Amino acid sequence: MNCVEANMNGMQVKMDGMEANMDGLKKGVEAKMNCMDDKMEELRMNLNKLLQEMVTNGERVVKEIHDEKK
Repeated sequence: MNCVEANMNGMQVKMDGMEANMDGLKKGVEAKMNCMDDKMEELRMNLNKLLQEMVTNGERVVKEIHDEKK
């Protein structure tokens, strides 16, 4: 094997390693995005629950606010 062939083989090995790293990064980003989607859905559900409680107990919420002003 001559010097040029050795350099080409070395470059191919480095490129293969870079592709593997990129695949790993892509999988990591996808996993984090899925986690963020799950957390956003949980936040949306909790916000809806809070809003339902506020609508259901509107009188109590208004009284508490009114009492705090006194």
